[in-house]
This record gives sequence, C-alpha cells and structure tokens, in this order.
Amino acid sequence: MDDPDYWAFSWAEMGLGDDVANVKMIKERTGKKVSYVGVSQGTVQMFYGLAKMENEFFADNLFTFAALDPCTIDVTEGDRIYTEGLFHFAEYGIYAFGGPNWDE
Repeated sequence: MDDPDYWAFSWAEMGLGDDVANVKMIKERTGKKVSYVGVSQGTVQMFYGLAKMENEFFADNLFTFAALDPCTIDVTEGDRIYTEGLFHFAEYGIYAFGGPNWDE
C-alpha cells in the first residue's frame, strides 16, 4: 500500500471496476437488482459507469440510481463558489434535512 502505483486509479476506473463489483456482489447475495445512492464522488463514478456500460451491465443489474451532489463546478461562476461556499440550500427552498426530530 506504500507504492504510489497502487493508488494510481481514476474515478472513471472506479466506476467501471468498483461500482460493477459492488453491484454484482449485492445482486448475488440478494437476487435482486440494486438501488444505488451515489454522493459526490460516488455519483460521478456511476455517471461514468452508466455512460460506458449501461446496456451491457447496468440495465440488467441496477434498479434505481439516486445521484446526490455530483462533483461538478460551473467554472463560469469564477471564484464565487469558493468565497461564498457551495451550500446554497435556502435558495432552492431547502430548510431542513433528515425529517422531523432528526437531531434528537
């Protein structure tokens, strides 16, 4: 694990390797198509996997895909995204997470 080559993989490779392996394992154990929730990097990985293997693998093995917070930035915003932050939920009418009493 100390060899830098061990860590020389991309999110695209993870979408084709890791996501496929995880979906296969879950489907083998449950016998059902898999529901995948991707957050940030996991979303981008699945976007890539679907773009490359939708028909030959994911169509038969994936039931649903929830894509949350993909790692994308609109570069036309300049540095506003860094100076003002990424989380503008109130602008979209989102004022609470987790439902009632989630923090109790």
